[in-house]
Amino acid sequence: MTAAPALRLTHPMEAGPGLAGVPSIEPKPVPTEEQIRERAYQLYVERGCTPGNPIVDWLDAESQLRYELSRASA
Repeated sequence: MTAAPALRLTHPMEAGPGLAGVPSIEPKPVPTEEQIRERAYQLYVERGCTPGNPIVDWLDAESQLRYELSRASA
């Protein structure tokens, strides 16, 4: 019985540039904390400065900014 050949695993960086058939992955743009803070405040003001949920405002602001940044980089 013969032994199977050993597999040699390589680090992705060792594979070399220009991997055929593998698309390059661009990092997604990420809004800064300051941008999110400003947009969340803007949402609060647009709501008439009425009490709301600051976590929801933050998440809505982050979502809006991610969408805008992804559209701008496309």
